[in-house]
Amino acid sequence: MPPYKSYEFIDTDNILRARVHLTFSLNNGRVISSISAGGEKAETRPDPNTLSLFRHYYLEPLRDSTRKLLSTKDNLLGKVIARKIKKANAEDTYKNIIIDANNELLKQKEVTETNVGINKNLANILKDGDNAVALKIEQDKVDYIVNVIKPFLPKDNDGDFEGFKLWQNSLGYNNLIYIATVLSDIKDCHKDDPDAIYVLLIEEPEAHLHPQLQVNLYNFLLNADDDDNSQVFITTHSPTLTSRVPFQNLILLNGNAYLINNCFEDRVKERIAYDGDTHFTDRSILKFKKMLSRYLDVTRSQLFFAKGCLLVEGISEALMMNKFSELVGVMQKHGLEGADFLSQQQKRHGRLAEQLERMISPEGSYPIIGRSIAYRLGSFHALADAALLHLLPAEINPAQVRCALTAVMIRQFKQPHTFDANGWLRVGYAGSQINMGEEYINTGSIYLCMSAFLALGLPETDAFWANPSVDWTALKAWHGVDVGSDHAI
Repeated sequence: MPPYKSYEFIDTDNILRARVHLTFSLNNGRVISSISAGGEKAETRPDPNTLSLFRHYYLEPLRDSTRKLLSTKDNLLGKVIARKIKKANAEDTYKNIIIDANNELLKQKEVTETNVGINKNLANILKDGDNAVALKIEQDKVDYIVNVIKPFLPKDNDGDFEGFKLWQNSLGYNNLIYIATVLSDIKDCHKDDPDAIYVLLIEEPEAHLHPQLQVNLYNFLLNADDDDNSQVFITTHSPTLTSRVPFQNLILLNGNAYLINNCFEDRVKERIAYDGDTHFTDRSILKFKKMLSRYLDVTRSQLFFAKGCLLVEGISEALMMNKFSELVGVMQKHGLEGADFLSQQQKRHGRLAEQLERMISPEGSYPIIGRSIAYRLGSFHALADAALLHLLPAEINPAQVRCALTAVMIRQFKQPHTFDANGWLRVGYAGSQINMGEEYINTGSIYLCMSAFLALGLPETDAFWANPSVDWTALKAWHGVDVGSDHAI
C-alpha cells in the first residue's frame, strides 16, 4: 500500500487526492515552516515514507558543473548509467568486461617489468622466504568504472577527432550538459518510481549563456519532462527568460512574492474605468492581458527588475519632456538603464528650443495655441532649460534667447490685472483671462511661468549674460535679415 494512502480524501471536485501542505512565514526575519498531510484543515504530520517521495535536484547559482562532471565519486552521469545497468540486470556483463580489461592491463610489459623490479628488491631485503608480490587492479566495481565515463563535445562518429575535453568547454556548455544529465536522471527515476514527485531547482540558468542559448534552454525545459509529478523552478535576472514565461508561471520576488497572473484575477468588481465610463469586463481584462504579454518583450521585461519606472502618455510626450535631457544626464552619471539615449535626447531638446525661440515675435508676444498658454512664460520652459544646460543649437546666440525671453516678460507682466490685490498671479495669457486656462489649472500651477527664469542658475560670465544684446530670430527677419526657413510646423 502506498505510504500516502492514509492521507487520502475526497476533494471539492469529487476526486480522490492525497495532499501534503508545506507553508512558510517570516517572523522577525526568521523563516517558520510547517508541514501537514490531508485536507485543507489537516494537522497530521506526514510520515517519513511519504516525505521520501518528494525529491529535488538543486543547481546553485555559482555551480561548477565542470568539476561535478569530472568528479570520479558520486558522479551524476555515472549514477544514471549505473542505474540503467542495474535495471537491465547487466552487472555481470560489465564486471566480466572489467575483469578482462584488468587482466590485459596486468599482462602489459611495463606492468610486468615493474612487478619484477619490486620482487627483486624485496628478495635482496628479506633474503629468505617467499615474499614476492603480485599486482592486481583493486577496484573492479561497476560504480567506480562508470564514474570515469565523461561526455565531450562535439560528437563525431565519422572522423578521428575525439572532441573537446570538459575543461576545454565553456562554463555555459558544461552547465547545459549537466542540466541535460539531471533531466535524464529524473526521467529514469519516474519510470522506476511513478509515485515520486521530482522538482528541479535551477538558480540563474542564464549564467555563461548568450541570449539565444537562453531561449533554447527555456524551450527545452518547457517540454523536457511532461510527467505530472515533476516541476521546474527557475530564479533569474534575465529579461530574455522572463519575456518568454507566461504570466501564470511568473513570480516576482521583491521583499514579498507576487504571482503576476493574480494582477488579472477578480478585477471586475473594482469597476476600473477606461475609455470614459467604460469599465473592465472579464473579456476586456483577458484582452489587455494578452496585449501586455506581447508588449513585454526582451527590452521591456527589464521592468520586472527595475526599482522604478517613468510613464508618459505617448511618443510625443516622451520627446517633449522638458526635463528629460537633465534626467537622462543623471541616469548616465549613475549608470542607469536608458542613458544610451542621452545624445539623441539632447539633440531633440535643442531642436525644440530652436522652434520655441522662433515663436517669439518682435513685440515679445507668441501664438495663442496649446494648453500651456495660461502658464505664460512657462510655455518656454524647454527654451530656458536648453540655455541652462548649454543645449542651444550652434546658430543660436545665447544672448538672443536672453533678449527674447526678456521681451516676453516685459510684455506679459506689464499687462493690467495680471496680479490680484494680494499680488498673486491670475490665470491668463495677458492679464486676467480665466477661460483661457484648463479646468485642472489653479493659482499654484500658473507659477510654472517661473521656469523661464532657469538661466538665473548660470554665472554672470556665461555667454547667456556676458554676450551683448542681439536681435532674436523674428526681430532679425523683420529687420530684413535672411534667417532661412523652418518647416517644423
